[in-house]
Amino acid sequence: MNTIKFFAIHHTGGLYGQPHASTQNHTLEQINNAHKSRWPNFPSELNPQWFVGYNALYFPDGKRIQTRLIGEETAAQIGHNLDSFAGCLLGNFTQGVDAPTWQQKNTLRRDLLALLENRPESVGLKVKPGTQIDITVNRIVPHRYLQPNTECFGSGLRDDFGRNLVSEYITILSQLLIHLQTLLGLLKRHKIGGVGRACSGFIN
Repeated sequence: MNTIKFFAIHHTGGLYGQPHASTQNHTLEQINNAHKSRWPNFPSELNPQWFVGYNALYFPDGKRIQTRLIGEETAAQIGHNLDSFAGCLLGNFTQGVDAPTWQQKNTLRRDLLALLENRPESVGLKVKPGTQIDITVNRIVPHRYLQPNTECFGSGLRDDFGRNLVSEYITILSQLLIHLQTLLGLLKRHKIGGVGRACSGFIN
């Protein structure tokens, strides 16, 4: 039984010899070819034509492509390739180069919430049989948190980037829940009060 404990966020970063190059417009084919050259004997269980080391790629237009099953071994963060979901946003988030698009952030937030609530299938994510998901908000981390010898996901993003995406949403939901509970309380009191007056009038 494999347990997924972390959601590790990556970026595609720069190019060899060009650390400040933008990679926001890279394609699945380009990333797949690059990873295949590094790990030629490590095809994905989800699609044997894919060698991408991440579980999913997040494109600037908001499209997400899952490249490995949740729970299968990745090639993304040394020491945590079996207990993490590795999600990679296309772009070089080194300070002053690229920034995540709002579409990327929306899709990432959707997937984060689904995994936090242990309902990956609701957003189309496929899970390897026998895999448990136990991700918490404080275990939504940048790649560098799990592997300190890298800057990934770039100096332009704070460590709490991913956590903030869901924390803001959870805060809004909490506020809505409080307002809903207040409204339900008012409706309940009004209904009970109304029934009491009607009954009193009927008895008299």
